[in-house]
Parts: sequence; C-alpha cells; structure tokens
Amino acid sequence: MSQGLSPHTLKQWQSLLSQLPQQPNAHDLQRLQDMAGLLLEQLEDHPDYTQGTLRLTAYHWPPAQAFSLLSALNCALLCQHQRWNKVAANQLVCAAFCLTPKGSPKGLFALLQQLSQPLWFTSLKAVSRLLPHRQKQGFWPALNKLTSPGALLMLASLITLAQLNPKQPLEHGLNNLARRLPTAFYPLLAQWLTYPSNMPPGQWVHDNEDQPYLVLSLTLSERLLIPLKAGGQSVAEDKGRWLEQHRLQSVVQAPNIEPQAYQALWQQQWQEDCEGKSLCHPPQQSSYPVSRPPAKLMAIQKLLDRPQVDVATVAEHIASEGFLAHQLRYRASRNSRMRLEVREVKHALLFEGFERTRQLLLQQALISRLNQHFYPLQDNLLQLTILVAEMLSLLAQQTGRLLPEEATSLGYFACGGLFTCSRFKRLTRLPPSGEQGHRLDQLIALPGNEFVQHSIRLARSWGLEKSFVGAIEQHAELPESRSNNATSQHASLLGLALALSHGAYFDRAPASLTQQYIDQACNQLELTPSRLATLQQQALAQAGCYCPC
Repeated sequence: MSQGLSPHTLKQWQSLLSQLPQQPNAHDLQRLQDMAGLLLEQLEDHPDYTQGTLRLTAYHWPPAQAFSLLSALNCALLCQHQRWNKVAANQLVCAAFCLTPKGSPKGLFALLQQLSQPLWFTSLKAVSRLLPHRQKQGFWPALNKLTSPGALLMLASLITLAQLNPKQPLEHGLNNLARRLPTAFYPLLAQWLTYPSNMPPGQWVHDNEDQPYLVLSLTLSERLLIPLKAGGQSVAEDKGRWLEQHRLQSVVQAPNIEPQAYQALWQQQWQEDCEGKSLCHPPQQSSYPVSRPPAKLMAIQKLLDRPQVDVATVAEHIASEGFLAHQLRYRASRNSRMRLEVREVKHALLFEGFERTRQLLLQQALISRLNQHFYPLQDNLLQLTILVAEMLSLLAQQTGRLLPEEATSLGYFACGGLFTCSRFKRLTRLPPSGEQGHRLDQLIALPGNEFVQHSIRLARSWGLEKSFVGAIEQHAELPESRSNNATSQHASLLGLALALSHGAYFDRAPASLTQQYIDQACNQLELTPSRLATLQQQALAQAGCYCPC
C-alpha cells in the first residue's frame, strides 16, 4: 500500500495546521497546495486506505486540526463526485484545510488576495463568515446565496461537524442535516451518502451485540469490518467480516486506540477479504487526452471518406458512442421542418448528410474532451465559444466563403485554447476583456496568456485543414495586410466573428483598431454594416447566450 500518508507526513500536516492561525505566509500556502495535491492523488489511487488512515488520525488530533483534516477529506470526496478539475479541486481542498468551526485566520485572506488565489479566497471567505453562526436562525436560508464552490465547501464542513459530534451517531446527525439544508444541496448530499455513506472506511461501528468494529471497505449493502482488540494490539492478520449495513450503528465515541495499531489493515488480508465483492469507490477522475482526437472519431471519419459510404456501418459506429449518437439525433430533430424527433442514428445520418455529420461529430468530440471536469468559469467559456461559433456559421452562410458547419468547427478550435489555460481553473469571475476584440488573445485579457498557441496546437493535432490552422495563425492581422487567398478569407471570417462576439458578449463598442479591422474584413468579404448588425443579433438569439454584462 502507498506510503504517501505515512505517520511522518501526517505529523507534518498537523504541525502546519496548528501554526496556520498564527501568522500564515506564502510558504505555508504552497505547503497546503502540496498537501491538497497529495490528498487528491491518494484518494484517487487508494480510496479506502486514504479515508481510513485520515479518519483514524483525526480521532487523535486536537479538535481544530481534526475538523480541518476531515473537512479537506470530505471536500475532496465531493469534488470527485462532481468531477471537478484538479486545479480547481486543489483550491477548494486548500480552503477546507484552512477552515475551523470558528472561521479562519483573518490574515489569511489578505495573503490569498495578494497571491492571486481567487477561488480559494472567495469560497473560504463565504464559508468562514457563515459557519460560526450555524446556531442562529438565519443561517440555513443564507446557504441559498452560496456559489457552487462555496456550497460544496460548506457541505463538507457541515458533514465534518456531524462526524465529530460526540453526542449523537453520525446517521442521526446526517438526518438532521438533510432536514435543514436548502433543496439545492440535496444532489450533493445524496452523492456523499452513496459514497462514502454514513459508515465510511475508518468509521467505528457496533453491531446488535454492542461489539465494536472498524469499517475497512463497503459495498452497496455491506461493510467489511475488523473487530476491536483489547489493548490496541495489531489486527492486520485477522480475517475481516462482512455484515449488512442495517445491522450496524455508528459509535458515538471513538475508542482511544493509537492509529498505528491499525495502519497495516489495508494490506494482503484486506485484499483477500474483498475478492469477489463489488466495492463502492468514488467516481474515477478518468481524463481522456485532449491532445489527440478519439480513436472512434478517427475510425468514423475514415468510413465517411470512402467513395462509397456504408451507411449502416457508420451508423453502427456512431450508435456505439452514446454522446455522439445523442448529439446527432438531437441536431437532426432540431433541423427537421416539422420538428419531429429523429430516433434512429441511421435516419439522422441520412438527414444531416455526410459532411455535416463529420463536422458535428468533430465539434462534439472536441467540446466533450475540453469539458471533462468542472470549474467555476466553465459555463462562461462555453457560452462565449458557442457564440463565436454561431457568429462564424452565419457569416460563412452569408458570404459563401465556407460551409457553415466547417466555420463552426473553426470557431470551436479557435476558442479551444481558452479551455486548456490552467489559470482559468482558479478564477471565479471572468477577467476584463481586452481592447482589441478581433484578437483571440484579447477576447479575455490575461497577462502572458497563450490562448492562440494552444488553439493552433490543438487544431494541428486533431488534423484540422491547413487553411483553418492558417486562419487561426493569421486572424489578428489586418485583412489588407494579407494576401487575398482562401486562408486569408477564413482568417477574416474568424477575426470578424471574434470582434462581433466580443462586442455583444461584453457590451463594448469596438476600439479604433478593431473598427478598422471590421471595415477591412467587410470590404474583403463583401458585407454591409447593416447586414453585419443583423447577423450579430441573429447569432445572439440562436446561440441562446446569456452575457455577463
């Protein structure tokens, strides 16, 4: 079993958490990020061992540090259920480490602002202000005002308080919590109750005969238990016992036994006891590589490239990919004149045609890969990307220089770099937009950003046409400074779509250089200003976009 959570490591954690309220510094915050990273990693690789070790350790720590440790553990589990991006999850777990039932050290907030840790700062500040007032009447209604990061962190801390309450069993505390929480918290709490549940690994329980046991692992209906031995002697070699959950109850007061006596429990004997059992584990944070297209997509594209397309075979391949099949049927249903539901993939393929299907599958595969894990600004970036792609599609349809479906693909790949920027994962609000709205790197202003280079690498690795890659490379140049070829026209379409989307999304008039770009692009693409304004309004309506302004 992993040595990542050795007694020495946990002792260092306790030392840092005990000195954090005194005078936190930048080095302490970096150590907290390392702690959060190790916790998330261990929880993904060894969930039962990690939970059991941390809970057994928390029983022997002072109350304030025990609360911080278990809050971080519960926060990490909730992040796994919600499929949070690892950078964003690290920020939330760090915030949980800083929590105490009485709030957080005041000096910490100024330091977090100084070091530009907005997600950590905002979620911690919101929970720290509310948590000390949990006995007051207005506490529970106030939870409705929390953002999704704040709600997750608050629920983690409330579950921890129920776990550490010496006056009632955990299941009673969770029942009381469920009755008082706003309904918006129910999905989160339901996920936690599914796993790790009210009898998680490391929890002390007793049976109908009041025999104490320690929970090692769990299935949907059973718990793997090891009995309490007199004197705290090692039980690592003892065979575990499976009991139904309904025959067990949480122990109110944990036995006073050193965790070292149980540190070797999740070893060979435990593995033998779990053979043949469908253990419950947190959702795996499986990450599909963004740097290359899915193999299934490439296989479908090869079939579509053949002179004689075997429709049945292509439809079968698409149907095996549930997400892509759903998107194709949805698009065909939406585009049908009668708005009739298209249920068969084969019918949707024939209705949309091979080229439109190719582009649709490419777009959906890309956007799915780029949005595998959640972070606070994800929806904002997705809305902005959809608006740019819709604007490009309408411009292409109006000018006839590009197929609308191809233009949409160009828009998705051009904005792809926004989703691969790790700095966005730590933010809770969109940064201000740049002055030059026709430039991708000014669409959202971040110092030293590399959006364009990320987008170019993405387009190349996914096999986008050379003229589209060139369009992303050249889009920021004024149209009259480029040769008037296909790549230049595609670049002008992209730059014009970015300028219009920038103005509509952020409600900003174009700067002088952007207006010059728009005039030259309209001249090159033979568009009038009045037609441009109509297309902008049409794109806003069709994209279903809600703007932050």
